[in-house]
Amino acid sequence: DPRELEAIRRHILGTFQNLPIAGEYLAALACGLQNAMATTYSGSAMRTTHMTGMVTDIGIACGHLLRGVAVDWFRFRLYGVLLLGFFAGGVAGAVGYGRLGYDTLLLPAALSGITGVAYTIYRHRTRPEGGGLITRAR
Repeated sequence: DPRELEAIRRHILGTFQNLPIAGEYLAALACGLQNAMATTYSGSAMRTTHMTGMVTDIGIACGHLLRGVAVDWFRFRLYGVLLLGFFAGGVAGAVGYGRLGYDTLLLPAALSGITGVAYTIYRHRTRPEGGGLITRAR
């Protein structure tokens, strides 16, 4: 029954500072912000908040290695580092939540804000004379 599933979902997510709908939107916003920052920084379509595609690519690369097919080592190592970082962040978040509760979210929020401001300052200082738009060569 869809109403039962909705009730369960709201019960699970309802503890987010007693703002069930706002909590869901804020979590989605944080994932979107992280994906946008990673895409802008890396210049690729790589997403960092959902790992299933990366795990699939790592599995494919392992299969290629076993068959003796060439592997893109840069991408293989990058995905491995991101997967380990995702796991470490999950563990750190769980431990932090156990000790600090929802205040644990202040650290990644502050890091995201600082990174965004620093990147904006960097882009502002490196723009061409005349204030034109910076475009990437293709």
